Amino acid sequence: MQTGEPYSRLVAMVPKQEWFAVRQAMVGKRVEGSFLPANLTLLGIEKAAVERWSGVLLGLRKACDEPYQPGPIDEGLPRLAELAALAAHVKFASGERHGGVTYLLDSLKMAARIRKSAPEPADRCQSLVMAAFARDLAAIPLPECDRVRASVDVWIAEPTLQRAERARYALLRLHMRVEAFRWKNLKIPTQIGEAAPAAEIGKGIRYDTTPTGYRLRDDELGELGGF
Repeated sequence: MQTGEPYSRLVAMVPKQEWFAVRQAMVGKRVEGSFLPANLTLLGIEKAAVERWSGVLLGLRKACDEPYQPGPIDEGLPRLAELAALAAHVKFASGERHGGVTYLLDSLKMAARIRKSAPEPADRCQSLVMAAFARDLAAIPLPECDRVRASVDVWIAEPTLQRAERARYALLRLHMRVEAFRWKNLKIPTQIGEAAPAAEIGKGIRYDTTPTGYRLRDDELGELGGF
């Protein structure tokens, strides 16, 4: 039986140099000796990374389903959140929306579990996952909106959350409210109060409709995934 902090064991299986090659490939730069084939599309790069570390992603799912065993945290843990974000995008692109949301929720659960012992990696993980949610908001159907919101309701109740952590959770929950409203009514709300209860709308929240949809932000910290 394996012992020790489970997420740190997993991220150790994603070598820094190999992950660097993935990130470089995503901005059009090739690292000599990379495992990635040349001339891949962005989605192709993401699929190749997901395939290479499929065992790590399975381990993330298992770790989140099991009771947490605290231990020393690997400072490279955000790599695991980034990998899960890529895996989520691959799932969304193939129409597997439940699977995509699961990867993102697993990463948020990881961040929530490590935040007291490793606040900086946890904060970075949470920020990365929020950016991934922002990227694929339109791909999240009504049942998944409700599932995300139920998870956020648990995590946002933690009394020791920092301002940025709480603001990200609040924005994600509001986005899920708006997306759920969109699914139910086949339109976006003209005001945020049409989609969310007043208790969930902080004083610094700004909501505007746009020609292509809507914009939701925190006055101090910005938009989901932007801080």
